[in-house]
Amino acid sequence: MSGLFGHLTSASSALQAHSKSVELSGKNIANINNPNYARQRVISSSVSAVASGQVSTFVDREVQNLRDVFVDKQVVEEGSFLSSFETRDNRLREILAVLGETVDRVNDPSFISDQPEDNGGIRDSLNDFLNAFENFAANPTDRANRSVVMQSAEELVSSLNRADARLDKIENSIDTEIQTEVKSFNNRMAELSDMNRQIARIEIAAGEGAAADIRNERQALLEELAEFAQVDVETVASSGGQVAVRMRTESGETVDLLRPGFSPEPLLYDTANNTFRVASSSEDLDLRAGKLAALSQVKSEDLVEIRSQLDALANTVATEVNEIYYQAFVPAGVDPAVDPAVPEFSFFAQPTPPPSVSGAPSTVDAGSIALYTGSSDPLVTDSRALDVDSLRSTNSNFAGANELALAIAGLSQQNFATLGELSLSEAIIQTSIDLGQEIESNGNQLAVQSDVQILMKERQAQVSGVSLDEEMSNLVQYQRAFQASSQVFQVVSEMLETIVNLR
Repeated sequence: MSGLFGHLTSASSALQAHSKSVELSGKNIANINNPNYARQRVISSSVSAVASGQVSTFVDREVQNLRDVFVDKQVVEEGSFLSSFETRDNRLREILAVLGETVDRVNDPSFISDQPEDNGGIRDSLNDFLNAFENFAANPTDRANRSVVMQSAEELVSSLNRADARLDKIENSIDTEIQTEVKSFNNRMAELSDMNRQIARIEIAAGEGAAADIRNERQALLEELAEFAQVDVETVASSGGQVAVRMRTESGETVDLLRPGFSPEPLLYDTANNTFRVASSSEDLDLRAGKLAALSQVKSEDLVEIRSQLDALANTVATEVNEIYYQAFVPAGVDPAVDPAVPEFSFFAQPTPPPSVSGAPSTVDAGSIALYTGSSDPLVTDSRALDVDSLRSTNSNFAGANELALAIAGLSQQNFATLGELSLSEAIIQTSIDLGQEIESNGNQLAVQSDVQILMKERQAQVSGVSLDEEMSNLVQYQRAFQASSQVFQVVSEMLETIVNLR
């Protein structure tokens, strides 16, 4: 009798194990289109019954989540770089649009050197301004030419002012986006901490692998975290399957953002210094890659470089034109009728007077460049605002003289040390080309990184993905095993019933 009871128990255990296997195969099939799901298997084995020493019991020891830890870590790491290149590509293209260049030209940076169609960009406005002075010099008395000079000057100032304002908006939007993304990052860290505790609670009680579904959710969350910044993830031994999340400081030291048994350390962003840190460390973090790192780089490097070049262009234009055009105020003599006052003339509002007169360097930038509207100096009691009527082509009293207009038009042929020994037009063209090439280089890296990420995702799917053919084959196998165990159970049960009835 004891032998039959042992066989009955063994068959019952086998039924439970095969039933669990069938259940998991069905679950795997149901999640075949879930990219965050890793297929699961029941690890079963025979256990000898101590009481009889003869009957083996077939039991399911654990549920195994089929994952390759190394591949999962690579997916997390490569995802950081992909997010970094994508974010930088979007922001650099946005900056290029501010210069008035179309994104399509990025694929052929040399095309930027050609004469473009008029699209309202800075270099179009600059070319129109210099060309207008050539026409003005040819016929200084023609009011239409004078009007064109004023219109082109106003458009040049407006295009530089607009570019500066738009770059301001981009910088402000980057600050806002970083702050928003930091909050999202910290929220996900809090979710990860909760998942850690759930996994530990379940697996300490039920064994490793019991929290397979939550482990899948945690892996997906880690991949999301990596899109913000590059993180180091490590499973902590004897912690019930919990992971620690770390970042590196600029000195190379590691800082814990999450570790078992502790609340997560929130990531902090210093807008003024464009740095990241955690409260427990005084060192700035080196994010290395990810969306936050890319936004920080665009703000501290790309935007700074572009603004510096635009400011240098605006300062050079204003200074060089005013050096030619400026006329200082001279008070009237003893007899104003004989020796009248000479009003102050200037083309741009600053630098007035120009450095050659004041001895002070010019501080004009793209945001402050403006046309002259009259002197604000109380000692200058007579000045002429720049307009069509006051526009001068000469310092003489001859109406047809044009030395000022010729000199300003001639600026197009000069190279300037403040612009790296480039001409005015070459400087803005070079700025566009440099930015275009930077976008192209980043785009190439983005394409390569996309291929790498696809490859890593495919490797991950090979290990963790669900194959319908495999699952259907397993399902048939588990069903047949269940049927066989069921028949054994039925036969043993009938034998017991027969023996009982005989007695």
